Amino acid sequence: MVSKNLKNKIAQGEGYYTEFNHFARNAILANIMQRAGFIEKLGTGITRIKQEIEKAGLPKPVFHYNYFFAVEFTRVKKVEKSSEKSS
Repeated sequence: MVSKNLKNKIAQGEGYYTEFNHFARNAILANIMQRAGFIEKLGTGITRIKQEIEKAGLPKPVFHYNYFFAVEFTRVKKVEKSSEKSS
C-alpha cells in the first residue's frame, strides 16, 4: 500500500527522481511471472520507464495511485512535411 503522503508528493511532481523501496503487492504472482520470463528484473520498471522517457526527450509520465496503479504517457504529435503538392 502506498502512503497518502507519498501519493501527494508524487502527484505534485516531488520525488520524481527519488528512488523508493520497491515491493511486489503479490509476491507469489510476481515470483511466478519472473520465472515464466514475463518480468525481467523485479523493482526496476518505474526507474527504467523514467530513464527511457528522459533519454527520448519526452514529457514526464504521470503516475496515478488509487485502488490501482497506472502510468499516463503524453503522446507527442509528429508532423511530417510532405514533398508532394495536393491539387
